[in-house]
Amino acid sequence: MKIILTVIFMLTTVSCFAGSCGESPLISTANADGKKVGIFAKSGDFEESLKWDINHGEPPLSISKAVGIVQAWSKNYYSKFDTVLVHSFNMQEFTCWGRTGHWLYVFQLIPVIDGNRLFSSSYMAAVTMSGKVLEPQAISE
Repeated sequence: MKIILTVIFMLTTVSCFAGSCGESPLISTANADGKKVGIFAKSGDFEESLKWDINHGEPPLSISKAVGIVQAWSKNYYSKFDTVLVHSFNMQEFTCWGRTGHWLYVFQLIPVIDGNRLFSSSYMAAVTMSGKVLEPQAISE
């Protein structure tokens, strides 16, 4: 089941780094009802973010710290749920505005209410290497 959900998430998520510089989402997905959500970045979102070369050493922000940041953020953002679990994540390089070497973690989350897990690709967030959370936003058509 997890493999199927991960495949669905990857198929419904569109990576738009080439032209995303603030106007298009870094990633986006559509809910079952057709509403679209995405994660957008602004030029200032990476001001304090440390550069990282994937070929040299570990990232400036460890996976465990990034998970802790996104879980703490999710308690407020998704407060109607009992808890929010990390289902999966990936790392992506942000290359807009002439920047290179700026990476972020993109998390797929699973809210839990009354012991039931809600699987949907629309529960997501991103964390920069400085620890800044980029929240999902509705995409107007």
